[in-house]
Amino acid sequence: MATSDSTTRIALREATAEINETVEYFNNFENPTLEDFVTRNKTRLGGVYKNVRQYWTGLYKKLATDLERPQVLGTPDWLSVYEFLYHDAPVAVAAVSPSTNDSTKSCRFLEQMRESHRKMKDKWVLPSGVVVKDKMVEYCSTLDYVHADHSFIFDTNDNCWEDVFCDEDIEFIKIHSLPKIATVEDEDVISYIRSFKDMKSYNEIMMHLTRHAPFTPEENYDVTWLRQSIMNLASNYRSNFFIKAERKLHGTCVDLRLVYDGVEIACGEAGLNNEGEKGTKEMKESQLKCPKTLRDMLVSLVKRYTDKKQDMMTIGFIMMGFSLSLLFMDCPGGSVCRLTRLKRYHITTDIDGFTENGLSILEILLQVKHTMLHVIETARSSRPPPADLASANNKLYIPYSVSASSSSSSKSSTSASASSGPRTSSFTCSGKPKKQRTK
Repeated sequence: MATSDSTTRIALREATAEINETVEYFNNFENPTLEDFVTRNKTRLGGVYKNVRQYWTGLYKKLATDLERPQVLGTPDWLSVYEFLYHDAPVAVAAVSPSTNDSTKSCRFLEQMRESHRKMKDKWVLPSGVVVKDKMVEYCSTLDYVHADHSFIFDTNDNCWEDVFCDEDIEFIKIHSLPKIATVEDEDVISYIRSFKDMKSYNEIMMHLTRHAPFTPEENYDVTWLRQSIMNLASNYRSNFFIKAERKLHGTCVDLRLVYDGVEIACGEAGLNNEGEKGTKEMKESQLKCPKTLRDMLVSLVKRYTDKKQDMMTIGFIMMGFSLSLLFMDCPGGSVCRLTRLKRYHITTDIDGFTENGLSILEILLQVKHTMLHVIETARSSRPPPADLASANNKLYIPYSVSASSSSSSKSSTSASASSGPRTSSFTCSGKPKKQRTK
């Protein structure tokens, strides 16, 4: 009973301090808004609340009513708040200050990372003598928010590494054993693509499609696919589909998974609205969810085709509105996975950009297709290791990505993770553990 009373008093004291802080804001500013309040105080909005956004919005509106001030909310940047507190994936930690080492040590993601690090026998040693996995653990020890780095994913586009590795090491990581994207070598396909050069009207494109030789059983499938795709694309331009869609469409994402021999080799996330690279959905999908899923897929590939580890690669598609981003993940050394991103591709809403944008996307998709076919051919050529009891205990250890739902100290969850294969990690956006339901 005494413990319950003490906890209540602490909660009331914290609530009183927050009320006083909000009242002080109303008193100091002539035109207060929730948007401005959040911007000024985002580093102090953490706590044990189940929903930070709901809590502060409710408190702000109640105090505005009590103080007879207008309830002007604006558009608070809650994303930046969550990025500061939890990097868009809230977990229960002891504190939210980036400089608080105690909270970092208690983060279960870091605990899982350190456990995986202890089990890794192989090392990726850079020319400078630096061990990549050691530096990654050292860097993640300074974080108290969830990052793809916790899963030993080195994103070559992430500027955070500039303060961790020297310029020479970063350049080496980017280019060492870098897998190549397959090129389209079939002359029929190349000439077919080039035949549409400089076409900027629906009539030109359709007349060219009509004049092209009719389908024959011997025709290259890629040419057949190109013809149908170009026809669909041109029809969408003619009906102003892209312009209408930009104004009217709403919806949820659609997952894409490409599987070979029971193992996934590519995945995709799609959204009907393109909010740019800094959009809430794209940041979550491309910076955290998709990279972790790609790593899990790659781990499954490597575990099955161990002798082809250096040649394995997984591919990610981020499709937002009419833009396409491509992610490639490989494992060039040790158990650290490298994430490489291509430039962002767009389909314009004007048919004048058909040659520069539409054909370019179709061509890169053909290259990605042949890259995946190369991965499949590599998997087919893999041979199981010979029966050797002496080497049975020396298997390569490469862990799956960290998961918010598992504990590093739990043997059962560890073994389940190792056998479950690739998965998309999910997070509970809660600042405190869920209450247990009592019967």
